[in-house]
Amino acid sequence: FIALILLSTYHFALCDAATVVVGFTVAYLVPRFAYSRMHNCSTMGVAALSWAWLVMGVLGINYIARATVCVDASLSQPALWNDAARYYNYALQLFHHQGTGNAVDPFPGLPLLTVLLWKVFGIGIVPPLAMNMMLTLATIVLTGSLASSLLDGRTSMSSRQVAWLAMAMTATLFFFLSHGPQMLTEPLTYFGVMLCALALASLTRLNDTRLAWRPIALFALGITIVAMARTTYSIMMLAGVLFIGVGNQPQWRNALAMLVLGAAIYYAANEFGHALSYNYYDSYFDSNKSAEISQQYIIGANQQPLANIVGDYFSLSLWRRALLLPLLCAVQFVIPFPWIMGDVTISELVPRIALPWYAIGGLTLYYLGWMSWRKQTSLGFFPLWVAFCFAVPAFIAAGSVSRYMLPFQPLMVPMAIFAVATLRERHYRKNFIIFVIAY
Repeated sequence: FIALILLSTYHFALCDAATVVVGFTVAYLVPRFAYSRMHNCSTMGVAALSWAWLVMGVLGINYIARATVCVDASLSQPALWNDAARYYNYALQLFHHQGTGNAVDPFPGLPLLTVLLWKVFGIGIVPPLAMNMMLTLATIVLTGSLASSLLDGRTSMSSRQVAWLAMAMTATLFFFLSHGPQMLTEPLTYFGVMLCALALASLTRLNDTRLAWRPIALFALGITIVAMARTTYSIMMLAGVLFIGVGNQPQWRNALAMLVLGAAIYYAANEFGHALSYNYYDSYFDSNKSAEISQQYIIGANQQPLANIVGDYFSLSLWRRALLLPLLCAVQFVIPFPWIMGDVTISELVPRIALPWYAIGGLTLYYLGWMSWRKQTSLGFFPLWVAFCFAVPAFIAAGSVSRYMLPFQPLMVPMAIFAVATLRERHYRKNFIIFVIAY
């Protein structure tokens, strides 16, 4: 808290600094209060949450400074860039009731929530960034709940240990954290995907064949958020219901209820997005729109090596894209590369601290390859669903946009913890050494 005060007053005038500090403090206190009421709350979990808040607070202040004082702009009229500028300008259009003739995005969730925040707190960049930071911190808290739910009774570790370890691991995913204090839809997607995952995880643990309204309601809320933030991801949430339903057939009634309700929400959100925006893509698989899609992906000079390998990817047939999928998944896994070609700035440095992700991702790969199919260490079809979710963005965007897979990084943490717990119990160590050498 003191660090954020000092950094804010260094960059901004006193009034603006107070606005930033208060907004970011509220963003921390809401998930912190919720976490303190959970049965798996621990000092280590609080430390992980505080660390994540500090990292995002520093990055958030830097982000606001780059969009305001560094370019002679204000908190209410920041000079944002790329997708952030489109979301912010779209929210301004909606707030001032100027219609949607210049609307630029088919996913209106973030602009609509921004408008609601502005109705209460006034126009400015701080309210939506504070909301995104709060949602990212809430996702970290819920990652602990997801891990303790999936691994309950499966390891010698207690539920509280599993929860704080999951939170600590997620708090070291710096590329994941770096999108929290930005004007992007990722934090909203993080939260919605995690709610869906919690609902599906609870379904895997149910033995009662009656309708379970709590998981169904939780899934409905999660897919609603996902549908408004990034509508195309709703398909992956619905696929999760199919995976879990097949893996736990006695729960077919609950799975069917989730599927029907989720499909209805996806259809409504899709139609709502089309009504608000004129610039949208019906399908990433329509060959008639390949040129239009190509303008969005693999267009930078630093992506030219990938373009040299995959060619005109979006005009390829589906089976040829499928043949490239292992390569595309590997590219999506590795980027952003852990080195900087230009000026070293904190906004470039922090997201490229990739070793924690490579460790967690490697443990996940080890679990999928060596443990997921064994009866005593199986988590059912849940890992297959997570792998499917990771592969879909790589297939669609040729692995060129690594932030598209960020919502699924926390879903991998329980598998990484399961691998660590099993190795700690002195199982599969020889296989693990072979894997580590190869990895």
